[in-house]
Amino acid sequence: MHGVALRPLIVLFAMLALALLAGCGSTGERAAEDPAPAPRQEAPVPPGGGPGQPPRSPLLPPQDVPSTPSGPADDADVAVVREWADRLRGGDVTGAARLWATPSRAQNGSPVLTLPDREAVEAFNSSFPCGAVVTGATGAQRGFTIVDFRITSREGAQCAGGQGGAQSAIRVQDGRIAEWYRLPGEGGPPPGSAPA
Repeated sequence: MHGVALRPLIVLFAMLALALLAGCGSTGERAAEDPAPAPRQEAPVPPGGGPGQPPRSPLLPPQDVPSTPSGPADDADVAVVREWADRLRGGDVTGAARLWATPSRAQNGSPVLTLPDREAVEAFNSSFPCGAVVTGATGAQRGFTIVDFRITSREGAQCAGGQGGAQSAIRVQDGRIAEWYRLPGEGGPPPGSAPA
């Protein structure tokens, strides 16, 4: 008789144990179905921008390119830039391109371009619709020279609307132009732009 009375209790305990095990199993299944949220990633900060600041235009020189003078210019660097401007103004694009390093970096109303070889350097130089005369130069940080130009016509090119002045930050290395950036000014970018 005791065996018959205990049997419903054993069945009841077995059912409770199964219910508890089933509940544990369903918790594991829910965890598999609803994984923990992924770690939150901060939005990338655009170059020159930060929280609450607008992104920096890709048509501006990189932030580490100086735009203000910090001392006198290196005469040898200015001579390279002057010779480059003279050759380009005279229509000697190949000769002007020989005064550039490969690779080099450049920007003229465009995003920063990497010019990996002589052909790319010539294409960039031939993209200038106007010529220029160096009218002044000062030294700047990181080995740059800030060069003032007077825009002129250029042999072999159509310089429509080319007038006024322009300013560039140029870094000469080992007698060759390694970096050339058009600095923003009142006149905006010159007519034409560098090749894509």
